[in-house]
This record gives sequence, C-alpha cells and structure tokens, in this order.
Amino acid sequence: MGGTIRMIYNKPDSTAYEGAFDLDFSKTKDAGDPSIQAKAMVNVPLKEDIFAARAVVYKSERAGYIDNTVLYNGMGKEDVNDLNSKGGRFMLRLTPSEAITLDVSTIYQRTEQLGGNSWKLGDGEYNSDNEMEETTFDDMNLFNATLKWDLGFAEWTTAASYYKWELLRNGDYTSTLRGLRTNATRCMNYHNREFGANITVDDCAAGSSYMTEYTAYADSRLPSTLRQPMTLRSRNYESRLSGLSFNDKLAWTVGIYHEIRNDNVESTVALGNPVTGKSVSGYTSVPYTNETFAYDLSAWRHVGTDLTQTAFFGEATWSATDKLDLTYGIRRYDYDKMVYGQVWLSNYITASYAGDYTEVDASASGFLHKFNASYKFTPEIMGYVTAGSGFRPGGINNVPGLPKELEAYQPDEVWNYETGVKTEFWDNRAQVNVSLYQIDWDNMQVSGRYGVSGSGGSAFGYIGNAGAARIRGLELEGLVRPIPGLTINAMATYLDAKLVEDQFNPQMQETTTTGHAGDRLQYVPEFSGAAGVSYNWPIADSGYYGMARFDLAFVGKSYTYFDPADPNNDVVGDYTTVNLRTGIESSGSWSLYLYVNNLLDKAGIITSSSTTADPDEVMTLRPRTVGVTLRMNFR
Repeated sequence: MGGTIRMIYNKPDSTAYEGAFDLDFSKTKDAGDPSIQAKAMVNVPLKEDIFAARAVVYKSERAGYIDNTVLYNGMGKEDVNDLNSKGGRFMLRLTPSEAITLDVSTIYQRTEQLGGNSWKLGDGEYNSDNEMEETTFDDMNLFNATLKWDLGFAEWTTAASYYKWELLRNGDYTSTLRGLRTNATRCMNYHNREFGANITVDDCAAGSSYMTEYTAYADSRLPSTLRQPMTLRSRNYESRLSGLSFNDKLAWTVGIYHEIRNDNVESTVALGNPVTGKSVSGYTSVPYTNETFAYDLSAWRHVGTDLTQTAFFGEATWSATDKLDLTYGIRRYDYDKMVYGQVWLSNYITASYAGDYTEVDASASGFLHKFNASYKFTPEIMGYVTAGSGFRPGGINNVPGLPKELEAYQPDEVWNYETGVKTEFWDNRAQVNVSLYQIDWDNMQVSGRYGVSGSGGSAFGYIGNAGAARIRGLELEGLVRPIPGLTINAMATYLDAKLVEDQFNPQMQETTTTGHAGDRLQYVPEFSGAAGVSYNWPIADSGYYGMARFDLAFVGKSYTYFDPADPNNDVVGDYTTVNLRTGIESSGSWSLYLYVNNLLDKAGIITSSSTTADPDEVMTLRPRTVGVTLRMNFR
C-alpha cells in the first residue's frame, strides 16, 4: 500500500574528473542556533573507460526548536531536539569490457538526535514536559556489490549486500510507571513474588501497609527511561536474468532472492536523574548470566528475531500489438521466522517477570501475482488496468505473560486494483493523468492488549489478526508549460478508507480503541493535494539564469482512533503549507538559492498520542525556516 522508494546514486564515471560542493545555511523560528549542512563529491577516473571511483561526504547540524520546561528543577532546557548527522559513500566501478560492469559501494551514516520531536499541547507552543531525555543514536553501514553481464540473449544481474544497523533509543517511561503506582494487582504480585508473601488483591487496598510499601517502591523507580539498544544484521542476495525474445515482442525476467536477517533488542527500564533527565549510572547484573548493564535498572528483557526467506520470481510482458501490452508476474515466497527472548530482571510495576528462555517459530509460504494491461490509444494517450497482491510477514509476540494462543500472528494480505489514463498533448507541453483504485486489506495485523486495565494483565501490547479494510482512491495530476520557462503542476487525492469487518476476534479483548465496520482508518485523510509554479529565465546574455518556485500542499483532516467519540481521539492533519525558492543558476559552475519553508508557520499536527494520564503529545511540522544554499560544480 505504501509503495517503495529506491535510491539510485550516480555511478563513478571513468571518462572525466568531476567535483561538487553544496553548503546550506538556515534559521528556524524558535530555534536558538542556525542549521548548517555541507556536502562534497569527487569523481576520479583511475583508468580511462575501465575503472573509476566516486566519493561523497556530508555533515548536517539541524538546530532544535522544542524546549523542555521540566528539567533542571523547572529552569528547563532549550532546543532539546537538535539533530546531528554525518556520513558518506564510496563507490568503485569496473568495466573491463562492454559486456561486463561491476559496481562496489559502501555507505555509512551516523545520526545523533539529542531529544524527541514531540511536544505537549496546552503547555505553550513547542514546549515539552518530558521528565527524561529522549536521545537516539543511530549507526548504519551498507555494503553492496553488483555484477551486470550482457550474455547476448539476456542480461545477467547478481547482487549481494550486507546491512548493519545499530540503534540506541531512549524514551520517557515515567508516566507509564506513575500510572501504576497504586495498582492493587501489581502491589499483590510485588509482595508475593519479591518477598514470598501470600496476600490477595484485597490486602492491597488503598491505605494498607502493603500498598504504602509498594507505592514507595514504585516512586523510588521514578523518573525512568525506556532504554533500548538494538542491532540489526541483514545479508541479501539476488540473481536474475532479463531479456527480449520472439523479435523483441516478449520482455521477460526470472530470478531468485534470499535474505538472512538477525535482530536483537535489549529492552530495559533505567532509573533517571530528575534534574538532568539522564539515566543514573550503576552496574546491574543478572546472577545466572554474564551480562551487565551500566545503569540502575528496574527491568531487563531480551528479544531476538532470526528471519530467513527465499523467493523465486518471474515477469513477462507480451506486446500483443503495436498498441497493446500484457504483463503477468508471479513470486513464490517462503520465509521462516524465529522469535526468542527472556526476561532477565523483573519489572513488578509493569508485570514483566523474570522467567525461562522461550522461542517460537513462525513460517509461511505462498504466491504473489501481478497483472497489467496497457493500451496506447494514440501516441499521446495510454490507458491501463492492473491488479497485484502483496503481504506482510507474520511472526511471534514475545510478551511476558501472554497466553500461548496469542503468541503467533499470521501474515496480512492486500490486493490492489487500479485503472487509469496517462496523457500528453499540446506538443508535449501538457500532461494529465487520472487513476482510480481499490485496495482490499485482509486479516489485518492489529495491536491488542492482554488483560483488563487494573486486573494485572500485561502492560505490553501485542500483535494479532482481526478485521478487514477497503480503501478506494481517486488521484488526479496535471502539468502545463504555457510559455518557455514556466511550469505549473497540481495534484489531488481523494481516499475513502474504511473497515469492512470489526477489528475483533474471540482471542482478543475488545476495547474502546477497537475498530468496527464502517470506521475510517486512522491517519488517512479523505482529501490531500499540492500545486506548484516554477519559472526560469535568462538574465540578458550573461550566461546566468534566474529561477523562482512556489509550492503549496494541503493535508486533510484525519483521526488517531477509529471511534471519533473516543475521549482520547485527536484530529491530525487539516493544514496547508507554502514553500518559496528563488535564485540564480549559472550555465556551468555554480548556483545560489534563497528559500522559505513553511512560510505560513503552520504547526500542522502529523501524529498525536493521547491517554488519560498523558494527553495531547504531538509531533508537528518544522516551524518557518529561512535559508540559503550555495552549490558549485567542477569538471
């Protein structure tokens, strides 16, 4: 449903030396410091027409604009959502003959987010009341080698990649723990499990000595950070043949894909310093393991996932006539998923208790299909119909206390049906495209929660299968170039996205957030659209060109819960943004631009999270940003 974005980088060029430099300087409203971004590229032929190298490096310091009003005894901390990143990529291309091309690349990126991008409505614009720092540290490495070989009757492409991602994510967990500090069931389990007592829920009534002792314990673990170091390792391989047959009337591709992926998460809750919002140092160890953690922990749970999948695929397009093309594609997938873990340190407040190592295997296999027919009514008008299926892998919930029947969840599936027309006219100076589609989404993977609030059920969510949805959409887009240098474009989308079955099954607890047939899907606006105008013109005979661009985008209203009457339901979207850009471009070496993003300074809400204990936590558009960009090319 969401589609895929494929990043295709410029490849090394063995025919010429080349370099480029890009410097961007901007200032965001409410940010204390400016934002600076620099990028540089160099291309070097190592052996003409045979061997070349290309390198790109970049560094970005994006200033924060959200202020924390709680830390440092209420004095606060400004610009907590600063974001710094740096990285680069290095590529080699070898072309020993016209038939063979070998590309090798490595990409690295390091990102440091010093605080979260959310803030609290009602506390003043862009003010956060989080009691802990929400820092994120992210390291990504990607290595790839791709060989293309023209065999005459077909082109053989084989690729191998290794992906390594390491992430440390910190979130404020204080409100979750504070909301359970007087929970009678947690009080009972705390005394029975920690001290071997034999008391009941009634013994933990408000004001009892048991409740007083439990509440004191819970308060001693506040504030707290949900501290989660994560690692991901993935090895991906693909090999395919593509060719033309029967006098070029049949274009075909066949191939195989294989992936081996390993994920690991250490989910811990660390005691925090109420003044600085940082986790408190102090080694925590588990007696029956060799593991230690350099913080004072209230909880420690390990979750790992091993995934192996193999797929065989093929696609063929038959040019039945000069105007009609017919396409069929098929993919056979087979994956095996093992989820394993263990709670090493009990969290009595959230009912996550230490226990034995567990592992559960989930696997699935099946076929995906794609059908397409396109017809060229004229050289400028083409119509098409298409249908295709897709799936999302199922898996296993590794959740403390979850019953066996809720551990596994199945894949959910979609079928997409689309028809449309693409046109060009007025000597290719105008384009109009129309598409109408429907997506059927079955056996939806949905979030559930085991146990009733206050009964001692798990504080952790899990994934189950329930319900079905239908999404119907209409998209219109157009472009016109009425005079040289002037381009006007616009697009609009209408979506009718609703549940067609209740989001409920006998194994899942129905709550106020459970969707019912007829409910609109969350975070899906009915209407959205965009428009832009750009103009380029020569400046006398100087070899320079002026440019100006205006962009407008509208995102319609949507909701965070299925039921509009839910007390925690929030409205998101329903905003319009305007961006402006103008500048001077030379015919060869340099360009200079001035720009304003979010000219109207709209605090458009992108996501919102509300609970009774913690209402109206929102993530919004970046405030008005004014900047200048300098680009230089050398060849």
